[in-house]
This record gives sequence, C-alpha cells and structure tokens, in this order.
Amino acid sequence: MDPPEFDNHMIGNVITPSWFSAIEKGFKEQAETGPLTAHPVTGCRMVITDGASHAVDSSELAFKIAGKGAFRQAVENANPIILQPVMTVELTAPEE
Repeated sequence: MDPPEFDNHMIGNVITPSWFSAIEKGFKEQAETGPLTAHPVTGCRMVITDGASHAVDSSELAFKIAGKGAFRQAVENANPIILQPVMTVELTAPEE
C-alpha cells in the first residue's frame, strides 16, 4: 500500500514556507482515518498549487485544520469506494 504523498508546487511565498509542515501533518493525520470506514486511505497525493496566509490569523493549528479540511473535501468529491478483499474460504466442521 502506498502511503499518502504531499507535494508543494507553489511558486513564490504566498504561504510562508514554515506552514507547509502543518498542512502536511493535517493531511496525513486525516488520511489515517478515512471517511467511509475510518481505515487508512492509501495511494493518494496532496498537491498544493496556491493558497494564502494572513499575518494576524495564520497559525500552525489553522493550517493543520486547513490540510484536514482539504483532504476531506477532496475525498468527498472523488466519490470513494471501499475495495473489499476477494478470497476463497474452506470450512471444515464436524458431522453431527
């Protein structure tokens, strides 16, 4: 299973570089408990292309929450499905 990936494709410093670790942390924390079954979401990637920060309102917590919210919104818009394992089972039971 591929762990979630995080890529920064922003040009310039629209978001202060120190906030990217908070965004990544929020994204990866949210991916640990998926929206359908609370199991980890694998094989996904978050790519940041644009954003904004504010000198007064920006904080590590705010960007962590934003990363979580962006992940939830993206997963909801993707219409996820649960992939169930397919396997053969052989049962042996005593005769009565």
